[in-house]
Amino acid sequence: TRTDTLFPYTTLFRSTAGGVSWKDSLGRMRSLKLAIISGKLVVGSSSSVDLLLVGDDMSAVTIKNLVKKIEKDRKIEINYAVISYDDFYYRMSVKDRFIMDIVRNKHSVLVDAENIMRKE
Repeated sequence: TRTDTLFPYTTLFRSTAGGVSWKDSLGRMRSLKLAIISGKLVVGSSSSVDLLLVGDDMSAVTIKNLVKKIEKDRKIEINYAVISYDDFYYRMSVKDRFIMDIVRNKHSVLVDAENIMRKE
């Protein structure tokens, strides 16, 4: 049985800072292929990255607004990374240390538009 590592953070998804929860904001990012939370956003994770966004041609303004919402809701500063789909896929294939630090620690996949994480 998989433990739901998001349980302590369910209020995070229901929060309406700016009128829209940040999970809803993730869902509205059309070019987002993958979103993973870890680090400070997942109980028991020691990853140095709290949010990983994978996609192409994502708006920097949209990403900034999303990060601000998360930081305001959680009252913490988060570390995040944005990488292209091709870069992520390559890094997964060579077991890049940066990506492995995220996926080998406790994490939760919030968006996986193309089942990227199931291919590992």
